[in-house]
Amino acid sequence: MMNRPFKVSFCDIKSHYVNHLECILQEINNTIFNDSVDIEIAKISQSKSFLEVLSNFDAYDDIYQCETIDKFISDYPEVNGVDQADLNFGNSKLVTKNDCVDNVKIVERYQYLIDKLDSYNTKEKIDFFHEFKAIKDKKSVDIDKIVNLERLDGRSISDRILGVVFLINFHDPTYARAYDILGEYFHISKPASLTLEEFNELKRLMMTVYDCETHNLYQMKYEDTDIIKTYLFEYGFENKNYKFLDTLLNNKIPKEWLEEKEVIKINKFCIDLKRIGELLQTGVISGNVVKNLLERPELNSIKLQVIAILNRCNLTLEDLLLLSKEGLGKLYLDIDRNRANIQGETQSILYDPNHGHWEIYEDSIEYSFSEETTNVDGFYARNPILDVKEGAICAIDFGTKSTVVAIRDQEEVLLRIGTGDYFSEVRKTDYENPTTIYFDNFFSFINSYHTREGRPFTNWKDLKISHEAEQRFFNDITNEDNFYATFSELKQWANDSNRYQIIRDRQGEEFRLVPYKKLENENNFDPIELYAYYLGLYINNMTNGIYLNYILSFPVNYGKEVQDKLLASFTKGLRKSLPTSILNNEELMEDFDVYAGASEPAAYAISALEMYSLEPTSDDEIAYGVFDFGGGTTDYDFGIEVKPTDGRRRFELTQFGKGGDPYLGGENLLQLLAYKVYIENKIDMLKNRIPIVLPPKAEKIPGYELLVMSHDVATKEAYSNIRVLMHLLRPIWEEIKDAEDEFNEGFKTVRLFPIDKQDMHGIDISLKINIESLKELLKEHIEIGVKNFINQMYAVFNKKKLKSYPIHIFLAGNSCKSSILQEIFVHTLVDSVKDFINTHKDDSDVENLDLYKLYPPLGTNFAFNKIEKLFNEDDLVILRRILVDTSILNVIDNNTPLNQIRTGKTGVVFGLLRSRKGGKDVRINNENLTDIDEIKFPFYLGVEGDNRMFKTVISIDVPYNTWAPFDWADEKRFELYYTVDNRALYDNTLPISETSLKVCKIDKADINEDYKIFIRKVGINIIEYVVADTDFNGDTANLHVYSNVIIG
Repeated sequence: MMNRPFKVSFCDIKSHYVNHLECILQEINNTIFNDSVDIEIAKISQSKSFLEVLSNFDAYDDIYQCETIDKFISDYPEVNGVDQADLNFGNSKLVTKNDCVDNVKIVERYQYLIDKLDSYNTKEKIDFFHEFKAIKDKKSVDIDKIVNLERLDGRSISDRILGVVFLINFHDPTYARAYDILGEYFHISKPASLTLEEFNELKRLMMTVYDCETHNLYQMKYEDTDIIKTYLFEYGFENKNYKFLDTLLNNKIPKEWLEEKEVIKINKFCIDLKRIGELLQTGVISGNVVKNLLERPELNSIKLQVIAILNRCNLTLEDLLLLSKEGLGKLYLDIDRNRANIQGETQSILYDPNHGHWEIYEDSIEYSFSEETTNVDGFYARNPILDVKEGAICAIDFGTKSTVVAIRDQEEVLLRIGTGDYFSEVRKTDYENPTTIYFDNFFSFINSYHTREGRPFTNWKDLKISHEAEQRFFNDITNEDNFYATFSELKQWANDSNRYQIIRDRQGEEFRLVPYKKLENENNFDPIELYAYYLGLYINNMTNGIYLNYILSFPVNYGKEVQDKLLASFTKGLRKSLPTSILNNEELMEDFDVYAGASEPAAYAISALEMYSLEPTSDDEIAYGVFDFGGGTTDYDFGIEVKPTDGRRRFELTQFGKGGDPYLGGENLLQLLAYKVYIENKIDMLKNRIPIVLPPKAEKIPGYELLVMSHDVATKEAYSNIRVLMHLLRPIWEEIKDAEDEFNEGFKTVRLFPIDKQDMHGIDISLKINIESLKELLKEHIEIGVKNFINQMYAVFNKKKLKSYPIHIFLAGNSCKSSILQEIFVHTLVDSVKDFINTHKDDSDVENLDLYKLYPPLGTNFAFNKIEKLFNEDDLVILRRILVDTSILNVIDNNTPLNQIRTGKTGVVFGLLRSRKGGKDVRINNENLTDIDEIKFPFYLGVEGDNRMFKTVISIDVPYNTWAPFDWADEKRFELYYTVDNRALYDNTLPISETSLKVCKIDKADINEDYKIFIRKVGINIIEYVVADTDFNGDTANLHVYSNVIIG
């Protein structure tokens, strides 16, 4: 095993890839590339581009020739509508009209027969036609010429007949019989130069006339007598419009038979396919040059013949590339382009002795290629072990809407995922990579995926992720095929125990995803593994190197089971992105590690504390709260950062409070907005039978039971409709500039899908959209989340007996950019400070106390002028002590490379890198975890209290495996309400309708009015209960334990 680049001869590589092509190419040469082919092109631009392709053959003699020929534009219907500047016009020409072609052919035939007579004529003897024509044209009886005409037998005319000729007045009608007499003695002799058929044809044409009035040809009688009479005595016809056909000879075609046609100059290419085939087989020219030629539409018929032969052997045109060094080089350079749309590798890495290619090294192991030490042409192989980044680490923030990846080697930088063109200009959005998969051809992809242990030859066109996947969906959002081929809810699916998912790729193949927790074996399709595989390909490549250590963040409320399963999925996917030679290196793979780091909000807090220069010195303790308002959920995290005295780390961050709202996320709010618009247009929806999915925390409309569908039974039409409406309203939620102006008229027309159409045929519906009512809906839900955060923060720090203030509140997540959220936050904080001042009036310094500091998402600043207008003068004093101006920091960001900027989204991965294992930067103590390394039970358990409000019975502070009394065991059934909503901390604040219900049962034998039901938490969403005496001490030896009760 060589730990340096080494050369492999081109012949060795070619012998492996090309041998099977030789006989195929021979067949192509024998049956297709065996002659020349002519190609005619009318358009100048097309000729130019075709000539550019042919220029690849300029180094070889006589491969092609080009000439310019004149053609009528009418012969090229494909140029209709083409820009005339793209055509080369010649002088127009007169041509025969289509309906006169037969007439011209008759004249031309006549001319041919006459010319044939002329070729046999001599001075002494000429043919009858010219004799007859001379008399006809002279228009007078020339007895000498007539009597000297030969009879059929060649004898001279007798004196008796001569006398008859002198006596007959041929223009006297009483002598009509004279013609018959004449016919008995005169017969036209067949010239020796004509066949009998030609002789008869000539006589017929002599009696074909041209009508000067109708411009048509007519056939007259053409017996010998008729010809003699007409030519020798009458010199014409009764109809004065009739002319002899000989008047049209010698290019005297009537102008009425002609029309003027436009002429274009055509480039005619003559291509010697036989010569090309010979050069290809001998390796003189590359397969890529030939492939590019065949890809031209002008040679489509040739290409199809070639493909037919290749397909018989399961080959494609791409395989022709292997026939030359250039082609084999392109094969290696295109591997990552085809596999993951990663572009940027150049030919130089194949020939650079200090570089080389991973795949050549992998082939050298698999096919026993040896090092070439002579000057023979070859490619350089590179052992991937040379690019292992020792001590480096990669952080992944697997998000609901987007995923962010950062690596730490010599510096910490973000990575672009799904936009693999390393020569393209970088944009901020490149680093927030949509958590989306698009299925074009799943079975083709998965078959390739399983054929190789590491870095299989999968194809990006079969399955793609991130930006391109999302773009494919939004390009045609109403397309049913697009809908089912797109999976953009990986994170929601992962944390939902009951969610089944139907996916149908663009080939029409359909497959069903079971809930993530139920994926049990290797045969189960795991989209998160595939997403991680693609992330790995963008992390581990010849541009970035190879990373063996990965740290992932998770939401604060993800349980250990889901976290462990996600780690397993990412481990398999990331491993798959490594070269096989790395995977087979046991010593190296001992360092491969994928582990869970800080929670998302805690990781963000690390970045925010650093960027806002809040990190503690000496004995300081810095209190923080993170409001992480993301796409799917909102997470809360509370803690303190200190500078440890033992010097083991620079900083130590302790988490001791968490919470959140699983339904308060940007995408969930968009669903509620879409549903709001649906409700406000419900009459039209009912009339047109438009279905929709019922969002979480929304209520059904009475009478719309068949149209408003819960998630587990919703149809494709219902899902499509809510997505269409979400897409329509997204600019409102994301506060895109001037977005509201598009809704000024109050109506918007969109295409929605009825419930009873089999072909997903949409209906255009004009919707009434009230922007103000939508904003009120947002305020209603966001305000609940903000108040829950403030209340929980107060409770957490009060319990912790915080020694120093202020509490630094960091707004995180892209949804925190919302001006509605920020306005609600400052109002709530100002009210909280005023309440604090009122309850601490005896403290003389209370008004000078900085209780809270509020920070905008990293990379942004508050709209101070807009916010200050919302407050009176007295409250402005408090407001200005709360809001932090980060404009100076943003000026610094303007000079920071885009791949190093911390934002409300990317801050998480930079915090993860700082809290990595083995690092000496930030250590995290998570007091939110229990002794079994599980997060605290997230649900408040309770009953229905007064006024249909939720009443907490068992708080979230009750630890696992601790029995707590719940309710009396006086009935067979009891209702268990549960919620994660922090309003449950306070009585009569949470409507029972906004909680979830689990109806539980006890055995008949356990029903006892004097006994109580005790509950204990055994998992993040699992409880047990038992019926026991009120002084129950936890001993269940003789009791029936109702176990494995799942909630949530």
